[in-house]
Amino acid sequence: VIKLEPPEGDFLRHQLPHHVWNRNKRSAVCDLKTDAGRALFWKLAETADIIIESNRPGVADRLGIGYKAVQAKLPGVIYVSSSGFGDDDVNRDLPGYEGIIDAYMGRQSEQVGFRDGPHFNVLPVGSYGAATLAAGGALAALRVRNLTGRGQHVKTSLVDGMLHLLTMIWGWAEKDPTPPPFNTPSVRPNITRRHLMTFGILPAGDGKYMQMHSGQPGRYFKGMEIFGIADKIERVPPHLEKSAPMSDADKAFLAEEVPRILKTKPRAEWVKIFED
Repeated sequence: VIKLEPPEGDFLRHQLPHHVWNRNKRSAVCDLKTDAGRALFWKLAETADIIIESNRPGVADRLGIGYKAVQAKLPGVIYVSSSGFGDDDVNRDLPGYEGIIDAYMGRQSEQVGFRDGPHFNVLPVGSYGAATLAAGGALAALRVRNLTGRGQHVKTSLVDGMLHLLTMIWGWAEKDPTPPPFNTPSVRPNITRRHLMTFGILPAGDGKYMQMHSGQPGRYFKGMEIFGIADKIERVPPHLEKSAPMSDADKAFLAEEVPRILKTKPRAEWVKIFED
């Protein structure tokens, strides 16, 4: 895998996940707005089975490296495009940011939190789903290429990716796993499960914002221990975090205490504490 980075380099390069996401890859700095940058692109494209680009529709064409240009020179290459809304949507020219897709799809309004209104989501569902669809489509197209010698254009979007994965989540919501008597329609919307706890985007002591999400069972109470308030809320075994409802008293307590505690340290210090 060869990753083309902009002249200033990948903006995530100095963050810890970058080394995991990009292990065993090579990279090249490339300004595709220049003749030299496009020349490097074509040199590398000649060695590629699959080309993946994630610009807004039309951007790669304007740079002279879109699918039609690649197909004319390299007819056996698989060309994968992953954008925010896809090239046939009325919103195709909007920035394809995860938060915008979340809002468009209603996902922010569906996320339960400790305040009213929409919430940003810690899990980039649209990006994950689009990556899954792109990978599957690219491999299928590669199989066809190996049989026929012809490449093709594989297209997906964050909207497609979100629909791909939200069907699982919507189905889960319709069949609530909470045991009786908490699974009646009048009670179910008010239940907050600890293992999916999200506190929204909150400011730390230096005014910089952070978001927390306790994905795995047991992480929620570990977080409460770090905050120093684990002894002030009801504790349940990790395997019951998925089904046991949280009391209104605990929800009210956390809604007040978590924002207050976060303001006692700068964000970088909190991040280091949680990473450790």
